[in-house]
Amino acid sequence: MKQIYRVTALAILSTFLAAGCATSGGDKPGEIGGIKYKYKPTAAENANKELANKVAKKLKAEPKLANDYIFPSSNDGVVTLTGITKSGANSALAEKIAKSTEGVKSVVNKLTLN
Repeated sequence: MKQIYRVTALAILSTFLAAGCATSGGDKPGEIGGIKYKYKPTAAENANKELANKVAKKLKAEPKLANDYIFPSSNDGVVTLTGITKSGANSALAEKIAKSTEGVKSVVNKLTLN
């Protein structure tokens, strides 16, 4: 009887180990355990990306900010500006441009001066 329990326990253990090896770090992006998948962003993720892109486009169109490195990101209408700007005036201008963008609820300005 003990022999049956040992064989059963060994079979269960080897099954878990084999399953774990199939999904360990060697998988390629877009693949888990040899099964291919395609990630589909949610509507909220798409909206955040679109809003950040809108703000980035407006910032790039402003000649005074041409030599600044400003990276907008968005989460539920809240735009965060990170990066480096040449002056406090440019930081304020970037914040003003972001606030004027349709869909922006508020702006968090984390720009640093260089």
